[in-house]
Amino acid sequence: MAIPIVNFCRTENKYPFPLDIVEPFVAALAEHLDADPYATNQGHYQVNTIYFDDADNNVVHRSLSHPLYKEKLRLRSYGGALPVYFIEFKNKYASDIFKRRIIVSEQEYENFVFRQIMAWNDVGELALDTLKDSALILLMAFAINFLLSFFEGKIASLLEKKKRYGPLFGSLAGAIPQCGISVVGADLYEKEHLTRGTLIAIFLACSDEALPIFFGSFTGAWYMVFPLLAIKILGGALVGFLVDFFGRKKDEEVKEHLEECHGESAAHIGCCGHEIEGEGPWHEHLIHPLVHSLKIFAYAYVVAFVFGLVILWVGQNQIAAFLSSNYYLSPLYAVLIGLIPNCASSVLISDLYLQKLIPFGALVAGLAVNAGLGPIYLFKGKKNLKDSFLIMGILIVSALALGYLFIWVQQ
Repeated sequence: MAIPIVNFCRTENKYPFPLDIVEPFVAALAEHLDADPYATNQGHYQVNTIYFDDADNNVVHRSLSHPLYKEKLRLRSYGGALPVYFIEFKNKYASDIFKRRIIVSEQEYENFVFRQIMAWNDVGELALDTLKDSALILLMAFAINFLLSFFEGKIASLLEKKKRYGPLFGSLAGAIPQCGISVVGADLYEKEHLTRGTLIAIFLACSDEALPIFFGSFTGAWYMVFPLLAIKILGGALVGFLVDFFGRKKDEEVKEHLEECHGESAAHIGCCGHEIEGEGPWHEHLIHPLVHSLKIFAYAYVVAFVFGLVILWVGQNQIAAFLSSNYYLSPLYAVLIGLIPNCASSVLISDLYLQKLIPFGALVAGLAVNAGLGPIYLFKGKKNLKDSFLIMGILIVSALALGYLFIWVQQ
């Protein structure tokens, strides 16, 4: 069925009015004119407009130059008792205005505005951004696995001696603004090189994109990044120490594994945790670390891209409205958004705090649980699902506790 197109023309003249005569003038007009059908009982209604432009903003620049002729394409809604939605093409020559419009449904309008219908260039940009982030994870994973191929015994000895301080070192490492830290931490935990408490400390302290967002802020609240970092580092270390204290069994498994690593020579040098004896130095120090790092890269890329598509489809405006809808539930909402393994979630939570749309407690909760792709990496294997769910449960509860602590403090 063809969509009906409405065309009309009107002459428009605008005059400045002193504020003190507006009300009597409107009252005088009301005796001779009918109210706009879209208006409420008070005679007012809300107008929402989205103007479309090119990449160089030529439309708005031309409009600001006040030419004799100009044209605009826009999406407009008139609220009130009878809301109506249009996509219209507006031309103006001198004081004459020509409009060509189609009426769209409320659902079509909301899908366009809030879900931000994905274009192929959006998907392409997402794929490229995800590739860049995953490439950094690849470099970091390869560097660590390459070093482990040479010094696993010495590193195992160091970790064994300093094991009791693992959560502190983990939280300090997690504070580095690079989500690859959490992936590498999860990988080392899977190989039983880190205790459970150390991994949780890394996850809780993970900062990802929050630091550059705060330091690049012009709102005057950039300094709040320092108490935020202190809370995440100290909170991560404290929770990590408690987890290791009450989880002695897992701690002993790590200790036994590190002792085995320290005592072995060629039989357990491979980064993937399998025997590579007799395969030669190229396989030992290059091929195996590279293959293992590429597996991490592929997993990280696929997961990040899929969740990026979800964010594109839902729309950041919808997520922002969800986060700021209730003050006392905001830490819970922030945790739900923070669990999305994508840097967009940490950027969004940071931006909403800087715009004063969510409280500090929600910021802490959302960023504490947001550990990049590390938590997802734990679930790539099926043999330790129970342990992975336990770690995620501790992470979520800890993030909520920190968030609601500061909600209570701010009251």
